Amino acid sequence: MKSCVRLILYIFLVVVTLINMIFCNIVLAVETDTVGPNIIEVSCDKENETLLEGETITYYFKVEDESGIKGLPSMLMTYSNADGESYSEFLGPSCVYISDTGLYECTFTVLSTHKVGTYRFAKLGVYDTKGNYSYIRPDKRFYVDGTEEDTTGPNITEVSCDKENETLLEGETITYYFKVEDESGIKGLPSMLMTYSNADGESYSEFLGPSCVYISDTGLYECTFTVLSTHKVGTYRFAKLGVYDTKGNYSYIHINRTFYVGVGNVNDFIINEIPDQSYTGDALTPEIEVYYADNVLKNGVYYDLAYKNNLDLGTASVIISSTKYSVGKSRIINFNIIETEHIWASDYSVDISPTCTKEGKESIKCLACNIKKRGKNYSSYRTYSWRLDC
Repeated sequence: MKSCVRLILYIFLVVVTLINMIFCNIVLAVETDTVGPNIIEVSCDKENETLLEGETITYYFKVEDESGIKGLPSMLMTYSNADGESYSEFLGPSCVYISDTGLYECTFTVLSTHKVGTYRFAKLGVYDTKGNYSYIRPDKRFYVDGTEEDTTGPNITEVSCDKENETLLEGETITYYFKVEDESGIKGLPSMLMTYSNADGESYSEFLGPSCVYISDTGLYECTFTVLSTHKVGTYRFAKLGVYDTKGNYSYIHINRTFYVGVGNVNDFIINEIPDQSYTGDALTPEIEVYYADNVLKNGVYYDLAYKNNLDLGTASVIISSTKYSVGKSRIINFNIIETEHIWASDYSVDISPTCTKEGKESIKCLACNIKKRGKNYSSYRTYSWRLDC
């Protein structure tokens, strides 16, 4: 009986010992898991690059741990600028796990609130499910520019003007082409300052057009001005072109592209008939009256005159040509130079008085018009036979 009791006690002690050994090993195993996750750096897509508002930078890495990862990794960012300002905080980026690649991705997006300066992925930390923490120092730098410090206006590049220095009539157009470049984008449409002046001294300037549109096929802006019936005849000028970007910065260029609004075509001008002109021996330049749309037009402003064959008897011509305030080819109007009845003086009168070295001249003149008498059987002049004694 005593042998059986001893055997039972022995077996009980062996079982208790084994249970204690197993329990202690388990506790020991739990207590000795103090190793944090293994963080393996992979890559950074825009290291040492400069980013603008809206652009991103992404840091890729891998995390390994037998017990598993708790939550998401956290990234410490640091900031500094040229003025000595600096700070550090856990401000992002947003980190996510991508099951397809087995990697974590931390992406930072530049917002309008981010200051210009140097940013750095400074410290990346991860917890496992046992509460163990590991970290690495990536030291990946990048730069932010063009946000609050963007004070540069758009770059305006002049291209061409299709009818510079030409004269336009009602309904015709002139177009000015240019290119605008700005990283932040253009706000609205460009504005054009126009100036006006005329021969009477009237002038003004205002933002009166033209209409500006962007042509995506060419990448150019086109500003087109159309001559309306309300536009006065005169000199117009594309004077100043201005553009805003999305940051409110303004740029402009002085253009100085001139064109003219004309009264009409010289071939449509109404010209009164020129009456016969009496022969005088001198070149005849009779004045003419020119009208367009019931308006009297001024010589030298809306048209120019030239004369041909206007010295002797016969048919003479007036050549009417366009100016910057009219268009069309030259127009010719003829008039006659005729002989008229004269009342001749009975004797010569002095034209040029004699001097010590030069003989004088005299002629017979018409008492009505003072023309010198000329003809086949007589001369206009005769010379004195004496000189003055000096």
